[in-house]
Amino acid sequence: MAQKVLIVDDNPAVGKALHLLLSVHDIAAEIALTPQAACKRLEEDGSIALVVQDMNFSEATTSGEEGKALFYRLRLIRPDIPIILITAWTQLETAIELVKSGAADYVAKPWDDIKLVTTIKNLLELADLQQQQRLQAQTQLNEKARLLESANLCGLVYQSASMHALVTLAVKIARSDAPVLITGPNGSGKEKIAQIIQANSG
Repeated sequence: MAQKVLIVDDNPAVGKALHLLLSVHDIAAEIALTPQAACKRLEEDGSIALVVQDMNFSEATTSGEEGKALFYRLRLIRPDIPIILITAWTQLETAIELVKSGAADYVAKPWDDIKLVTTIKNLLELADLQQQQRLQAQTQLNEKARLLESANLCGLVYQSASMHALVTLAVKIARSDAPVLITGPNGSGKEKIAQIIQANSG
């Protein structure tokens, strides 16, 4: 699934400028003009990997309270999504609070194009890496569950991918007629591997 940036700004001109900037750098993006639309899109579209949001959405409002409320709503919907806050009215206290709460960055308008694009690209790469790690961890959990159902692991509890590969190999070997020599330093678990091979052998 291709990654996408959600731009949240009530000013269509600002939204279009950001959209154009990202499209020039081959970054897919879409625009939401209201906090409600942003929340709806984030709930519906799993390809949104990053949010760039304004801090004020009503005319003559500069407090940043609307942006703060939106930030926390978005974090409730997707706690892990990176959010870049962008505003012409930068308040230090609000910036510090939201960065402490997990905001990826706080950018003042007018923004620096190169810096903003670099930040977005870095955050998208990081989000992609984290997603791959989550998928790998889930795959390992599924494989572990299947192994537990189909084999006797003799009470062995393990966590690492390398240990999972070793236990899987031991169970496969157990079903063959091949003689097995297990080597390793003291305390590495040779006896437990031998026990697993014996328990799963005919």
